[in-house]
Amino acid sequence: MQKTRDAKKIVLYTITIILMLAMIICFILIGEDIMYNKILEMDTTLYNFALSIRSKPLTFVFKVITNLCNPFIMAFIALVLMFTRKINKQHSFAMFLNMGLTALLNLSLKYIFRRTRPDISQSLIFEPGYSFPSGHAMFAISFYGFLIYLILKSTDTKRSTKALSSIVIAMFMALICFSRIYLGVHYLSDIIGGILITIVYMIIFTYILDRNSFLYGEPATEYKKHSFLGGFKYALRGIVQS
Repeated sequence: MQKTRDAKKIVLYTITIILMLAMIICFILIGEDIMYNKILEMDTTLYNFALSIRSKPLTFVFKVITNLCNPFIMAFIALVLMFTRKINKQHSFAMFLNMGLTALLNLSLKYIFRRTRPDISQSLIFEPGYSFPSGHAMFAISFYGFLIYLILKSTDTKRSTKALSSIVIAMFMALICFSRIYLGVHYLSDIIGGILITIVYMIIFTYILDRNSFLYGEPATEYKKHSFLGGFKYALRGIVQS
């Protein structure tokens, strides 16, 4: 029995590390093309598709959806969850810390790659700064992905409620990402790059939180016994399953 558990741990370690390395490599490959000012075929294809389906109702919907990653909106959501006691103070602190670290990572990467945004004449909203990686895609994964993570870890929520809530949030995450292309302020590669690097970041972030009692409360028994395994296990549940 113990050997079987040990074998599962090794498999989990291996899968986690392979996934993280694969995502980092994909991010670097995309970034390499961007450094040479290449516009990928997938960028042009989806960008043109987004332009072709534009309409006033869709534009209104996607302008609303894209604002779900407005820093003030995310802060408001975090505060509402805290004051309604849906999450505790440690969770709230972690959410704000997560937002700050995501912003720092995004700005750092933007100034490294310095990619120009798509044709401004086709943009439906004004967005300053560089294009790669997409800040909205990164916040969609880090902020709303963290909400899914907390939902999946909740011990007083029904499985059906967890599943439904996670699916709904994941759908909005996808719509936020597509809204950036529809509104003409990002290419698909900006979105993919943002998603890849943020998943890697979130696995590390949630792992650290689960081991740090000051930031996140007392670690669960599983973490005390197998902290490294436990951190990645719940990180994978909260991020990959989303």
